[in-house]
Amino acid sequence: MPQGDVYQADAQAPIPDAGSGGGTADSGPNGQNAPFCVEPGAAIVTDVDATLTTSDNEFLTQLIDATHDPAERAGGAAMINDYADRGYFILYLTARPEAAPVGLSGETAAAATLTWLTEHGYPVDPERTRIILAPGLVFGNSAADFKSGALSDMETEGFSFAFAYGNATSDIDAYEAAGIAKDATFIIGPEAGTNGTVAVAGEDWLAHTASVVDPLPPVCRWQ
Repeated sequence: MPQGDVYQADAQAPIPDAGSGGGTADSGPNGQNAPFCVEPGAAIVTDVDATLTTSDNEFLTQLIDATHDPAERAGGAAMINDYADRGYFILYLTARPEAAPVGLSGETAAAATLTWLTEHGYPVDPERTRIILAPGLVFGNSAADFKSGALSDMETEGFSFAFAYGNATSDIDAYEAAGIAKDATFIIGPEAGTNGTVAVAGEDWLAHTASVVDPLPPVCRWQ
């Protein structure tokens, strides 16, 4: 099915390979070589609105007033950076329509999403992250279809989604269609725990990160 644009410098960045080390030489911290990935293609997927932000209304407000900075759920950036530090590829998958104009700024939803992630400290390394927005207006079943199609396309590239994050039934349906395990699907907000997913208590990611993400071993190690 059609998929939204991919917003990164290299949409076809290679997946680090356990046999070759992947990536490029001297790309690690302090001049180290590229990471050796014991689980090549390991990735996580996260929704944006009401998952990383506090509600869907935050982005709707920004569409009207380009100066509005959507409020973030506390601990979101730290959680995603924890995954990135462990070598997981990060997919930001949102039903935001990519070409929607943001106020009178001339900026599109795609550009505004990248700006928000960057300014709030989320990892946006073009070789280790990808941002996918919907090609048009989607909601409910059409949002689930868009997201499951995007996930299927990435799985065809060789990615394997170990964990998934969302807040809506469309997220739950999309992740299920993509074969992501229910015990690795974390849902926050009113739909938390729906359809066998793992409920995230509270309104932030702080306790979840400490109990679930921090203990995880790395899937990639710098050589």
